[in-house]
Amino acid sequence: GGRALELCKQLQQNGQAAAGLCLACPAPPQGSRSELISDLRAPVLLTWAKDDSVLPYDGHESWLQELRARQGRATIFASVEAGGHRIDKMAGLDDGLASKLADWPDLVTGPLSKMAQ
Repeated sequence: GGRALELCKQLQQNGQAAAGLCLACPAPPQGSRSELISDLRAPVLLTWAKDDSVLPYDGHESWLQELRARQGRATIFASVEAGGHRIDKMAGLDDGLASKLADWPDLVTGPLSKMAQ
């Protein structure tokens, strides 16, 4: 998660931008998470499993608050019951999340693309 935010910032600094970002129970970045998130223009899909033993579920609250504080930027949160710290397991156990992940590229290059500009 933190590395993905850092990459998005580097892309933006080079005149490029990520179309969208999927964060699954993300680890914090090395630097200031708040700064990286506030600079992020891309729509974000954040997902977290309630049984994650690596990064506990309640960690989603601060991430979600900061992501939703970005003015005019889309943030979608998908909470799932099980899957631990693995997105493949989360999606395999939750059809709703699997569908969101499958639709995400179309959303960020279609309806949500205007929000990333």
